[in-house]
Amino acid sequence: MKSPTMARQHLHTLRQAALVEVEYRARRILRQRPHFGEFIMAMGTAFFTDKAGNVLRHEQEHYHQHGNHPYTYTLLPWACPVMAYLEEHDAAFGLTGEPMRFTANGPVIRVW
Repeated sequence: MKSPTMARQHLHTLRQAALVEVEYRARRILRQRPHFGEFIMAMGTAFFTDKAGNVLRHEQEHYHQHGNHPYTYTLLPWACPVMAYLEEHDAAFGLTGEPMRFTANGPVIRVW
């Protein structure tokens, strides 16, 4: 049986790999859309901005008149690579709790 310390080390390694993947996917989106400014992730959320710093919507809201949940959301196609990845892995690794912001080619800023 592996020790708890080893398990924590494996979890840390997996979390770091997932953060690298988030950065890779977000930078790819930023490079494909030159009018985008930054990718920002911290405190349980993640989003893109335009060059002026305005938050860009990455979801489309749908209203339904019937049912317990009148609103549903779907990711906009351009946002799927990074946002779907975060939806899948954030609960396990707490990815959106890791502060990071960057432009397409700039350094990762972790404290701001």
